[in-house]
Order: sequence, then C-alpha cells, then structure tokens
Amino acid sequence: MNILQVVFISGETGVGKTRILDEAKNYLHDKAKVISSTASTEHSQDPYYLFSKGIGAYLEDVHIDSLEVTTLLSKIPFEELAALSLVIPELASAVKVPKYWGIQDTQARFLLFKAFLDFLIELNKSSIIVMAFDDIQFADKASIEFLRHLIKQEKNKRI
Repeated sequence: MNILQVVFISGETGVGKTRILDEAKNYLHDKAKVISSTASTEHSQDPYYLFSKGIGAYLEDVHIDSLEVTTLLSKIPFEELAALSLVIPELASAVKVPKYWGIQDTQARFLLFKAFLDFLIELNKSSIIVMAFDDIQFADKASIEFLRHLIKQEKNKRI
C-alpha cells in the first residue's frame, strides 16, 4: 500500500500497549525503515524530541557512515542538515558545521521542520517508513504539530 496510514493504540496502564508496539517494530524491522521513540514528561518541552530521538536511533542502527545514509544526507540541503545536527547528536560527526555558523530561533524552527520533512521524504524514496511513538500523550508540541502535518499533508507518502 502506498498511502499514509495512522494507527493509535490506547488503553489503560498495564494492558500491553508498549508490548504490542515493540512486537510490531520487531516484525517490521526487515520490511521497513523504523523510526521509533518514547515521549516523556522530562522531554515535553524539547522541540521535535520524538523525531530527534527516533531518527538518531535509526541512524545509529544503520550506521551514520553507511552508503545508504551518506547518499540520503547528500540530498538534503546543508542548512537543514546543520539545523538537524543541533538536535540529533548522531548527525554531528557526519555534518561538519563551521563554528561560526549561527542560526536565529525563528529560522531554526522553520529549518528543523523542513529538515525533518526532507529527511523523511528522502528516506521514503527507498523504503516504507514506520514511525512508532510510545507514550505520545507526553510528546512535545513541535513533534505533535509535525506529526499532524504528516497525517494531513503527506498522504501520498509510504509512511
């Protein structure tokens, strides 16, 4: 299927929501690119935490210096990669950001949104993407807004 699909799992504490999510991720690991993370109250004020942690974990899993990742990153504008490297430490080694490179807060927010979107669009060209977020009720506002954008505006993607 080549269209975006969204599934929300809800239920009382302790009924196995996390277990179902883990089983689904394990099953899909060889069939799709899995972007996964867990929200928490500690990080509810960290913009794009869900996506930063999820993409960071994905990059660690496939190795940042792999041909697949190098090719993917080469298709994303430097400014966007530099902004991403500020919130995804795993990218810092691959993106050589000059020390003098500065970015204003409003510009950073726009660049991060665009960078996350471009990253997922490029990743989606080679595979289906599965995003699995646990405890989403604790997610930061930017992650929720970005997820909302994906659901409403990116319906033709294989996510």
